[in-house]
Amino acid sequence: MGPIFRRKLKPDKLNWRQIQHFANSHSESLPAVPFSNAAPMNQLIVLSQTIVLLVAFSTAMLTPHPSLAFQTDETFDGGQPSWFTLTDESDCMVDSGSWKQNRVVNSKTEVGCEQIEFTATAGSGKKLILAHTVTPSFVIPELQPSVRIRSQRRGVQLHARVVLPHNQLPDGRTMTVVLDGPVSKQQGRFETLTFSGQRSLNQLLQNQLWLLRSKHHREVTLRDAYIDQLWLNIYTGQGPSIVQVENLQLEGVVEASEIAQKQQLKKNQASSIDTIMADGSAIQQVSASSGKSLVVRDGTVILVNDKPFFPRIIEHNGESFEYLKAIGFNTIELKSNATAAELTEARKLGMWLIAPPPASVGVEPIGFEYDPVLAWSVGRELGAKHTSRIRQRIREIRETDSREGRPIFGHSVSHWSQIAQQVDIHSIGLQTIGSSHLLSQYSDWLATRSKAIGSSKPICADVQTEMSLAVLTQTEAIFGQAPPTPIEYQQLKSIATEAIVSGARCLRFRSRNRLDADDPESKLRSLTIEYVNRWLDQIEPWVSGGVVLGKLPVSNNRDVEVTALATDRARLLLVQRPTHHEQFWAGDCPALPVSIVDTDTIHTHRVYHLTDSELAPVSTERTPEGTRIRIEKAPFMMTLVMTQDSNLINRLNDSFGGNGTQSMFEMHLSITQQWLAIEQLLSGQMERLSKDSAGSSRALNDAVTALKSARQMSQQKSLTQAESFLTTADVRLASFRRELQANALGTFQSKTSSPLTMHAALVPLHWVLASQTPKSESSINHLAGGDFEDLGLMKRSGWSNQRIEDQRLRTHVELAPEAAKAGRSGLKLSTSGNIKLVETVPLWVSSPPIRVKARQLVRIHGWVNVPQVIAGSEAGLRIVDSIGGQSLSETIPATEGWQEFALYRNASSDMQFQVNFELTGIGQAMIDEVTVQVIDLPSPNRSAKR
Repeated sequence: MGPIFRRKLKPDKLNWRQIQHFANSHSESLPAVPFSNAAPMNQLIVLSQTIVLLVAFSTAMLTPHPSLAFQTDETFDGGQPSWFTLTDESDCMVDSGSWKQNRVVNSKTEVGCEQIEFTATAGSGKKLILAHTVTPSFVIPELQPSVRIRSQRRGVQLHARVVLPHNQLPDGRTMTVVLDGPVSKQQGRFETLTFSGQRSLNQLLQNQLWLLRSKHHREVTLRDAYIDQLWLNIYTGQGPSIVQVENLQLEGVVEASEIAQKQQLKKNQASSIDTIMADGSAIQQVSASSGKSLVVRDGTVILVNDKPFFPRIIEHNGESFEYLKAIGFNTIELKSNATAAELTEARKLGMWLIAPPPASVGVEPIGFEYDPVLAWSVGRELGAKHTSRIRQRIREIRETDSREGRPIFGHSVSHWSQIAQQVDIHSIGLQTIGSSHLLSQYSDWLATRSKAIGSSKPICADVQTEMSLAVLTQTEAIFGQAPPTPIEYQQLKSIATEAIVSGARCLRFRSRNRLDADDPESKLRSLTIEYVNRWLDQIEPWVSGGVVLGKLPVSNNRDVEVTALATDRARLLLVQRPTHHEQFWAGDCPALPVSIVDTDTIHTHRVYHLTDSELAPVSTERTPEGTRIRIEKAPFMMTLVMTQDSNLINRLNDSFGGNGTQSMFEMHLSITQQWLAIEQLLSGQMERLSKDSAGSSRALNDAVTALKSARQMSQQKSLTQAESFLTTADVRLASFRRELQANALGTFQSKTSSPLTMHAALVPLHWVLASQTPKSESSINHLAGGDFEDLGLMKRSGWSNQRIEDQRLRTHVELAPEAAKAGRSGLKLSTSGNIKLVETVPLWVSSPPIRVKARQLVRIHGWVNVPQVIAGSEAGLRIVDSIGGQSLSETIPATEGWQEFALYRNASSDMQFQVNFELTGIGQAMIDEVTVQVIDLPSPNRSAKR
């Protein structure tokens, strides 16, 4: 929705020119005969029709007509900001973080206005354009747009964009022209900028006519020209600026809404196009005159041709669509608008696309050639500063798209409530692997946000497929390059499961690099993703249109989580055995007996274990409580199906074969064999460093034996026994990874202390660095005021605190005696309020900047005390440094008394280093005795030799 304008009826402004223009735009059926020369009968017809028209216009003087408004205005009283930035028209650069845009009330006049604050950088251009959509209005002499503004400096200029609907450019777009209006002359005082007199819109447009004809070398007509946007160039010079817009008004309006709508929604020339369904099963002729979207949502369910659909989305990095389909994806997310070739390929393969709309959106219709587009993307990493822009973007898409109701897709990192209100498919997520966020609590994070925003729309959850870029950057800062760090299949499947049990109706696989690259790491990643996609394809009926029923009781093991999903034909149970360190290593859980009670299936359901090779019957028992399910050897994860539907059973039995490719069992076997080769190389490296252990060697030997038996059983076609040995091999390989990382982590206070302990492949580098780091320099503290004893010293040194403006929250920062770990006082942060979900950090304290050089190791050490769990946020107290960023931040939900922390970061270049202590929710946290040490690292050549 765009801005809502107030219409005011002013009969004294009505004149015959407006009547004439209204008549011309609403009288296509009137005879084109001059009145004086017409036959008597024609004269009578024309006279009668003219009388009817004048009567209609007299009625319009008393009742506003939908196509005729005499004045419209926008008062900016409350609500969300409605001016949006035109990045394509702006060349001025704005300092990151300086942009603030909101609606405020003038305390003297009590009039609402929209306020924009920003800082323009030096030498970056002369244009910073804000646009505002207005009621489409014909350009006639009486039309007078105006804006009332106040700026700290002179030079804000008003412009108007005029659409010339009967003129097309060579590329098919409708011609537009921007008319330059008045420039502000006041400083710090409100003034009105208006198109009037000799500078009226009509006169300016007439003056542009010969220029347009000369520029385009063709005849240009101004017939039915109308304005659709007012622009403000708010650049007035370098440095900070504040601009306020108090009122936007259009006088002398004859609405052009009908011709604007016809212009934007004109029909595609083709009578029909071929559309291949996403499942590749059928080709359907879709009439170009049909405007119904092929993709709609029914509550949280995504429907394609009225059937539930579960998008498995992959970020595109140049791979062929055919390759991505072969490894199990049905939807591809493009970074830019889909080309004709991409649309053709997607249609041919029966794949869907998520992409930004074409550049002509809002001006030219989006034709039926875009039918392979599942949803229009309005951006990634969205937050508060994007809400106004995407609102306008969505309005333009809705007005232009030939497919009415096609979903809008948006990915947000904060302000989830505001974004969720505007989009149809809300994409959110965390990068849990190699971070302090528990992978086993990912479903809680997703469900909390879904519930708190009260959204009945589909949630699309992120699935991480590569190690955190921050971890790899830290490794490269020391050693020049990072070794391969593949994601385990157990981790990938755990993320997908966590997303599903949270109620996600869509998975978005994050990918920075090509999946079809020829290196071993890319091949293993591709195979792992294909294996998980095959499993997702098996359970799609439940995740696309089923209902998440919640957790089931487990009688003999509290560490087992069972989530039930149901359709009208069957029930699915997802069994997990979380260890709460899956973000670092996963699967080190020996098989054990598990007993589950399903209280809602007292009637006769048969239960099957969905393995890689078969639907294996599971022992059940009828009890007064319900159906008791017994699994003698429950692995790390398992999938149970409860059904008597023969069609479903046949479909699942058919899913195990390879259909010309590898079967699921063969893929699993290949993945395990590759991990065995990786860990054998790591074992050799650890042995040369004298850091190997008896436990890791024993685990590796057991894996070798089990994998050999699995291969032998598979060759003998005894797949049930082969799977049992393969599971044992997976468990022992996971135990090897645990031994490597746990030994390296033993000297640290938390698992995120060092990036080099976050993946088994990085652990040898950790020991190389530890052996080369001088111990004597670690005592030098470069952080002044970190003992929080002297407020004056802290201020002089550069400590600062920031808070968000939110009337629902109260924040407080102080040096308090109860916050002291040592000395007289410590730093105490506190917030209070009644909010279920805190969507952006309300309070944080920043350390003074410390100069560090490339190839220096920075150690941040201190003590924290979080007495109770921070409400409204899973992150609790978050420690963020400027090198590691959010990806390597340390999150502390609560502590038992004082807890020590230590973070090690590697500087890749000369920089100013800072640490932020963020209180992300409601509660209190205490911090004391914070120090920062800087240690010179050895040269890259020395590290390389080791």
